[in-house]
Amino acid sequence: MIVGAPGVYRFRLPDDGWVDLDAARSAIHNAETLLTAGDPAGAVREAFVCRLISARPVLPGRTGPWIERCRTQLADLRLRSLECSARAHLVSGEPAKAVRDAQLALEVSPLREPGWRLLMDAYTAGCDIASALDAFARCQQTLRDALGVGPSAATREPHAAILAMAG
Repeated sequence: MIVGAPGVYRFRLPDDGWVDLDAARSAIHNAETLLTAGDPAGAVREAFVCRLISARPVLPGRTGPWIERCRTQLADLRLRSLECSARAHLVSGEPAKAVRDAQLALEVSPLREPGWRLLMDAYTAGCDIASALDAFARCQQTLRDALGVGPSAATREPHAAILAMAG
């Protein structure tokens, strides 16, 4: 698969071969498309493929611009797959699974507010208002500690709705 001459190397993929990064990209595209089309079960399956691929380390112990780009791309794919899976579980009426996936997404990117909103939505769907309110408080603290800012209006609005539900 690798051919070369002194100082030059070329990778030749066999006709039936595949590259895992391409497979992950394809899987998340399929997952997001299926979710939009109203097939949450199909979306969960495709997102799971992306999750498996994106969980693998890329050349541990090695550094370089190409490797760092691959790591960044895989982290983004992992985040997208977790958020897509959480949304699909919400649509399917499986809030506990949505909570799990939203929490995993926040482990990947704790400063990403859509992940916090997804977690609040998942707790709310499971009628766990106290945990939804706690998720907002943790979001608020995380953003304040890391960036010195509070949640955006897009995150404060669902919080207000949850507070109204709580009475």
